[in-house]
Amino acid sequence: MRRALLIVLLLVVLVGIAWLIFDDFQLRGEIQRLNRELRPKEAKIAVFFIKSTPTNFYLKPVLVPVGQDEAQHLQALKALFAGPPPGSELTPVFAPETKLLDYKLENGLATVNLNREATRLNVGAQGEYLAVASIVNTLTKLPEVFQVKILIEGNEVESLAGHVDLTGVFEYDNRVVTLE
Repeated sequence: MRRALLIVLLLVVLVGIAWLIFDDFQLRGEIQRLNRELRPKEAKIAVFFIKSTPTNFYLKPVLVPVGQDEAQHLQALKALFAGPPPGSELTPVFAPETKLLDYKLENGLATVNLNREATRLNVGAQGEYLAVASIVNTLTKLPEVFQVKILIEGNEVESLAGHVDLTGVFEYDNRVVTLE
């Protein structure tokens, strides 16, 4: 009698554990489904354009909507090269023909390979630095990017317009950013 009671008790415990495991799997599946449904279809990322003042030039962030389906770094650079929103007081940094040829991310370092159009800048040293910083600040706003290396058509170049050394890597620079 005692042995039968022990077997029944053991079966009840096993059935209870199996039910808890099954219920847990169902809950996890439902949570994943709800997370997919509730995830925003669109996010916003900061893209940096040139703002001129009577005494200086700065980079001003503009929040640009991006979809979740395509890599956000590609969308951010496309938005940067397309120029600021119409009607804004901001100035485009690059010619609209500037294109991203390749992008690699490894250990927080984004290597950006641009076409030759990126070098067609008619700017001085400050303008060239702001052009470089616009790429760097835009990409380092993405969570996995901490540093940026810029290549032109697969090659390391000394500069974009003769002023800023591109042979190193760059990090976010808040000294050139204005929120006004």
